[in-house]
Amino acid sequence: MKPWMESFIRLCLARIPDRLYRKRLTAELTDHLESLSADLKAEGLSVQQAQALALERMGNPEELSRQLYGRWRHHVRSPRYVLGQLALACWMMGLVFLLAFFLLGVAGFTYDAAPGWSMQGNPAVAAAAGGTIFLIPFSFGAFWLARQFQGHPHPRALVFAGLLLAWLGQLCVLLLLGSLLYDIPLGQPARLLARISGGGDPLAPWFTPIYLTLTLVGCGLLSLLPPSLRRQHGLIR
Repeated sequence: MKPWMESFIRLCLARIPDRLYRKRLTAELTDHLESLSADLKAEGLSVQQAQALALERMGNPEELSRQLYGRWRHHVRSPRYVLGQLALACWMMGLVFLLAFFLLGVAGFTYDAAPGWSMQGNPAVAAAAGGTIFLIPFSFGAFWLARQFQGHPHPRALVFAGLLLAWLGQLCVLLLLGSLLYDIPLGQPARLLARISGGGDPLAPWFTPIYLTLTLVGCGLLSLLPPSLRRQHGLIR
């Protein structure tokens, strides 16, 4: 994108949240402006005159912004986009989960930390660790998904779907790891969950039935929050 068209294109794409889609539209607008400018220069206009007239012939950037946002709303409803964004959100939340888990370990939140914050026999510390591990990645996921689906007619449902998929992914991963570590079949989930959270060397002391219930409810609450905040600040039109 050249400097003379940068401000115009930025105004046209101000309402498009998806970076890849915005990049595609930027290429389209750039090609069209360059073509218009080249045709006008071929008619005998100076470079500056051709550029100014090309921008003028493109029309009002606010009107173009509304038209392009309409295209975006149509695009965001496609199954391919929805499934792609849900998969990407789960992948990103997984990475943030691992980062939060690592940072808690660095801060001393371990099963039998000494010195540090021991979760052994300390339900409050285990609950704090579990809450942090849930809130950081899932809050990030909720706001990110709300932004990606802001043009969809059912953004909250899709935000909840993304959070629920991540919640199920966390459950499956920890159950699978626990099954491999403790040699307990996946067909015995109650025994496996008890071993993961309360054994002599638990994989995740905070990973209890209460944690699963509260975080499932938390997914529902987080799915309601981002669109409301975005509408309040005028980001959903």
